[in-house]
Amino acid sequence: MPRKSQEHRTQQTLDLIAAYNSAGILDSRQGRFIQDVAGKMQRGKYPTKRQREWLDSLIETGVPESKGDPALLARINEAREVWAGNPNRAYQLNVVDDFHGRLRGGRELSVKQNTYLTSLLEKAQKDMAGIKWVPTEDQKTGLEIAVKLYTGYSEYWKRDRPAVYTCVERVREWLAGVEHAEIEEYHYNKLMKAVAGRIKKFKNPRFKLGDMAYYYMSDLGTLLDGRRIVTAVTDVYINDRGAIINDWLHDGNVVAIDQDRIAKR
Repeated sequence: MPRKSQEHRTQQTLDLIAAYNSAGILDSRQGRFIQDVAGKMQRGKYPTKRQREWLDSLIETGVPESKGDPALLARINEAREVWAGNPNRAYQLNVVDDFHGRLRGGRELSVKQNTYLTSLLEKAQKDMAGIKWVPTEDQKTGLEIAVKLYTGYSEYWKRDRPAVYTCVERVREWLAGVEHAEIEEYHYNKLMKAVAGRIKKFKNPRFKLGDMAYYYMSDLGTLLDGRRIVTAVTDVYINDRGAIINDWLHDGNVVAIDQDRIAKR
């Protein structure tokens, strides 16, 4: 094999990376290798003799021949083109890229993976047709309540549910009218299910405007012990900390108290 200049080999490597990327196999073992070598060469660190030999053989071979179903791969490529550059579809794009590389290399998908791929391709078709899910006014109101209630959960609970956090961020952006922000029925269902317990408590409150109940005044920071009668001066609402509360009146003072801390008479 004739000797190559460093500049020529670097350019060939970059061209091969572009070809692998178009074929959807950049995440393959060979694809990761050529990306690693290209990065080193661009930083002035030239590959070893053995690395150069493998790199040159990959350059000479070019993009490996596809072993997958051409029709299915074409549908996947169509989805990739639709979602390219769309931040709302970054996750879906990564998934179809991975499936594309597997199928192109002759690997088979599991039943679950095939089902998921089918749903993604259907989603891409809807995106191409401009079909978007739009919540009803009742659903929008439910999302506004759910986002407020989510604030009241502990940080430990939130860290243990990263998918719910992602849904909340998407919903918050959509409710705030952020440009290009989109939500799907998946986000609605995921979030509403996650905070279903507190939504039920909010929609079926223990106390309403005018109700009388007991509260231990020592919890209000006084030196008095024992329960005192208080009167609700508002219906239930959600405060900035995500707590379900009413405002209560006692001796001319109005205090906001979580419903769980009030005892029925």
